[in-house]
Amino acid sequence: MNKLIIIFISIVLFSCFPGTNSQLRLKLDHDHSIIGGTEVSSESPISRFTVGLYDKKTHFICTGSLIRENLIVTAAHCIESDAKNIVIIFGLDFSAYDSNNLKSLRTATSVQVHPDFKKEPTSDLDWNDIALVQFSGGLPDGFSPVKILKDSNLLQAGTSVQMAGYGASGAQLEEVTLKKGKKFQQALDAGEIVCYDKSLSHCYEITFSGTDRLRSTEAKIEGFTEKEIRMNESRGHGTCVGDSGGPLIYQHEGIAYLIGLTSRGSQFCDGPAIYTNALEYIEWINRQ
Repeated sequence: MNKLIIIFISIVLFSCFPGTNSQLRLKLDHDHSIIGGTEVSSESPISRFTVGLYDKKTHFICTGSLIRENLIVTAAHCIESDAKNIVIIFGLDFSAYDSNNLKSLRTATSVQVHPDFKKEPTSDLDWNDIALVQFSGGLPDGFSPVKILKDSNLLQAGTSVQMAGYGASGAQLEEVTLKKGKKFQQALDAGEIVCYDKSLSHCYEITFSGTDRLRSTEAKIEGFTEKEIRMNESRGHGTCVGDSGGPLIYQHEGIAYLIGLTSRGSQFCDGPAIYTNALEYIEWINRQ
């Protein structure tokens, strides 16, 4: 799985960004991570309900959570093509896909994107970034659905939560000197190149690393909007490219509950991050 598409929409571009070095490595480049995390073991409850999603057409890598025997919740922006193109990978990494291990792979039979999902980038809050993926073939051994937390009073600013995903654990930036031509514009439009400002004074090509392995980390909730949960990744713990749709988890009385899913974050995975609040969509999920 060599190709990784950038699927995070930047909500904060750069408050301070160096523009003098021709090459630099971001502080999010860790030996172990989702960002600042560790690999999930087979004994962890997270490994029993977290799955990888791969779109064979768009080459998106995303993450999802089992909430029924045949149903996965993920981010709406992960759904870019028909259900037949979406492969569900059960395991601690994407090796089942690479080896075509059919015992650990399923193909989606249908998808349902929230009707109010805001497809175009916007500064508005509450994007309704949530979708359901249905599949057939049953669950592999060792997997079981996660429960969605019902009591929102348990969640406050400062509450410690976990996030998990198959995404990047590091990123490298290399300055781009040639800032014209069709290839440059295509890379800029795709998010593979980012620039410091509209005048293209400093532009950098992003290379993400460390994808395809399930990792988790822990951080504290900073606040809430009507339908979203706000976190801060600037302290070196959070989600990155490929983690979209993955679970935000709250441990209560020894049980792991789903409270949200990764929606979007800062361009370099080191600033504000936003998670869809799953508690606000329980009725919509049940109606589907």
